[in-house]
Amino acid sequence: MANHIDFLVKVTTNFSGATVDALKSSIIVAIDQYQNSRTPTDKTLLELTDNTAREFSCWFGIGTLPEIYHLYPDIVSSTEQQEKYSLKLSNISPSGSILVDLQYRKCLIELSSNDATLESDLNLEETSTLTLLSRFVNGCSS
Repeated sequence: MANHIDFLVKVTTNFSGATVDALKSSIIVAIDQYQNSRTPTDKTLLELTDNTAREFSCWFGIGTLPEIYHLYPDIVSSTEQQEKYSLKLSNISPSGSILVDLQYRKCLIELSSNDATLESDLNLEETSTLTLLSRFVNGCSS
């Protein structure tokens, strides 16, 4: 079950509290339906998450994060990426805003104190929303 929770944390990165509550209700109904046979699979959880994202308009570009994960499962699975993009910062905390400047190839993380900003260079392959998702998902889930 812990693997399911870690998975859900990542594919619900941009969900509001109300959206998470709706997803939780959908999962409870699915578990109840599977009670006599088996537990919901990752595929079923991904479908429930995608349906909820669509219902609550949680879009990343023209798709939902669960839909993108279905097409590109590696965006949330790398431990190296989790460490590289982690927003666990010593003695400072981010405000929740991550700004990306594709022209100057920078990622700016706003901090909640003193209006300061951390700046880092984008990787060569980070050229679009899709290629930046790993940074966002792994950073936000940390």
